[in-house]
Amino acid sequence: MKRILIALLILSGQSALMSSASAQVGPSCTVPIGIWSWETAPLGAFNCQAVGVEGAVPCSLQTYSCPPPAGPGETCSKCVTGGKPISLASGDTYIEETDVRVPGLSGGLRLVRIWRSMWPATQAEFQAGLFGPNWRSTFEERVFVGEDNYVKYSRGDGSFWSFGYGSPTGGSVWSVAAPANASATLTQGSTYITITFQNGEQRLFNNTSGNLVAIIDRNGKILANHVGYGDRSLHELVVDINRAFEDPPPEPDVSLLGTGPT
Repeated sequence: MKRILIALLILSGQSALMSSASAQVGPSCTVPIGIWSWETAPLGAFNCQAVGVEGAVPCSLQTYSCPPPAGPGETCSKCVTGGKPISLASGDTYIEETDVRVPGLSGGLRLVRIWRSMWPATQAEFQAGLFGPNWRSTFEERVFVGEDNYVKYSRGDGSFWSFGYGSPTGGSVWSVAAPANASATLTQGSTYITITFQNGEQRLFNNTSGNLVAIIDRNGKILANHVGYGDRSLHELVVDINRAFEDPPPEPDVSLLGTGPT
């Protein structure tokens, strides 16, 4: 009983510190968090070590107030571009193609793919996608924990956003640490990881694989459901896009404008 009381005191103290840190933007780049050994650790938790008290495990989380060192190279997709387009800051070249267009409510859905000549070196593991190396498309988005312990959001434009724990208003959420001009929150549920954008649109990701599960507009309309790429082929993906709409038109106008990388 004494051990349990000590463990509760340790965890409650760490929770208080975490709540205080998440409500303030300060110089600290990490925040402590306490969990029980039988609990699932929050996204990005690191340095999790038992402290000798039965069941108590203190961990650390990266905060949103400190951008990751690799942030500029991971997030600057099509920053300021010239012709073709070419990034005027890095020389990175971008090619954008629309392969599928399905009209519908809230603007419908599009399968858009983007090729970039300079893939972030820190994300080489994800360089090859559905359309080949350096290509990324709308439904290949996913969430994962990076080697820097930030929660990464791999976007359809080939960029990677970094989320850190906390927000200006507090709460158990993750906010964008990089890029600095982005605004979104990330929450971890028992089934889904949810990213909510400033305009109210949401992305749902599988809590285990991190793959995209659904796209929801600001009015709660499910634009796409179970459309994450995963290990499926392009044909299977297009079939699922057609099934994704509620009350679709009798004969959806699907325009296949491309069949693969060029």
